[in-house]
Amino acid sequence: MKYTKVQLRDIVQWDVTNWAKSIYYWDANINFDNISSCLEIGACRGGLSLWLAMHGKKDIICSDYNDNRSIAFQLHNKYGFDFIQYKVINATNIGIQNKFDIICFKSVLGGIGYNDNKQDQEKAISEMYNALKPGGLLIFAENLRGSKMHIFLREKFVKWGNKWRYVTIDELIKMTSLFSSIQYKTYGFLGLLGRKEWQRNFLGRIDTLICPFVPEKRKYIGIFICKK
Repeated sequence: MKYTKVQLRDIVQWDVTNWAKSIYYWDANINFDNISSCLEIGACRGGLSLWLAMHGKKDIICSDYNDNRSIAFQLHNKYGFDFIQYKVINATNIGIQNKFDIICFKSVLGGIGYNDNKQDQEKAISEMYNALKPGGLLIFAENLRGSKMHIFLREKFVKWGNKWRYVTIDELIKMTSLFSSIQYKTYGFLGLLGRKEWQRNFLGRIDTLICPFVPEKRKYIGIFICKK
């Protein structure tokens, strides 16, 4: 699928040039014909619910830990998608079994792991696994711990940088090991240096050139497709 710049911005929302790589990766590796029931976790403005609707999906729940209907509906209504449902769901206590064909999230695990709570991160993945139908997909893009430079910059310039629990790629592989198969890629190195969106996007274009040569564990975005 092709997207306009505005559509990508509405789906991805920040650091668009780098995080949009997750959208292209999923588009290239998912058979949307086999997907009906959908759940977005930690949605906030509901960018991934918008993306699923653009793929023709009608059975979509856009959820967050807090009620996000007012903000997400504005985005979805802009595109005429008035059929999306909104629910308050705690990712560590979804309490649903074998219901969804696909569950997705973007940059959620770090907040779930606030104050070094790795156990809740693992529980959230387990809850999503249980909520998927057999053969269902968990897809997500998550902030990785990255390099020492990334750790320093977050601690210095991000107000929640000392409390957000950034995961490593090895931790994500282990957390998703209950799935029958996983595939993933890592991305992003310089984009995090930008303080404004135009700076992040400019640096993201440089990342397009250098990321093939950056070691996996030094990148700051992990993009996953996990099959139950």
